[in-house]
Amino acid sequence: MMREAPNERRLRRTLLLAIACTLAAVHTPPCAAQPPLEFDVASIKPTAAGTGNTTMGFDPDETFRTTRAPLNALIQMAYKIKDFQVSKRPK
Repeated sequence: MMREAPNERRLRRTLLLAIACTLAAVHTPPCAAQPPLEFDVASIKPTAAGTGNTTMGFDPDETFRTTRAPLNALIQMAYKIKDFQVSKRPK
C-alpha cells in the first residue's frame, strides 16, 4: 500500500468536506414562510374632567372604543378585577 503525500490528504479532506456541505445544503428543507407580525395598537388621550358621558363598546370591525373612561375602569374591565385590587393607580 502506498502512502499518500500530505498535500493529497489535505486535498482529499477538502473535497470530502465540500461534498458534505453541498449535500447538506441540497437536502436541507427551505424555511417555512413566517406569517406577518401582528400587534394591537392603543391610543390614549387625556380629556377634560366632566366634559360628557363615558361610552364603551365595540365597532362593527370588533375594535374596542371608549370615550372619557377613567383608566382605572379600563384596567378593572381588562383584567376582570375589582377597584380595591388595583394599587398604585393614577389619580
